[in-house]
Amino acid sequence: MEQKRSFWELARQWQNISHERVPLAKFAHNSPTYYDMNRTEILEYYFYWRSEVRNKRYPATDIGYILIHVYETIACIGFTAPGLALNHLIDIWARYRSTFSTLDRYLIPWIADFCHIYKLPFTPMDWYTRLTNVSNCTY
Repeated sequence: MEQKRSFWELARQWQNISHERVPLAKFAHNSPTYYDMNRTEILEYYFYWRSEVRNKRYPATDIGYILIHVYETIACIGFTAPGLALNHLIDIWARYRSTFSTLDRYLIPWIADFCHIYKLPFTPMDWYTRLTNVSNCTY
């Protein structure tokens, strides 16, 4: 029997895959894995959506796609430096939080942890201070 590959192995293998535009396939998982992307149309949409988001275009999506990509980004997969990944995480949070309110609960502390773990000049306190100016922040 073939052993399942780890999330990180698949993330590294798939980090540069993109796809042409395809219709949104629902993927409403609150703790998704690649193995939950068990239909071709889900993987195709993910690769399309991720390419768009990496290019600062933010098409409609579902929470599962966002979280998978956030996991990759936290590991700096697809990014050349943690600072670039940090900016990307903040952009994703800012663009999608009004549609997916759970992003405040997940991404706000994850971004603070990211700053601490990667010892970035933008500190967790900088992040939390910035949030005081964000309306309807539910964290």
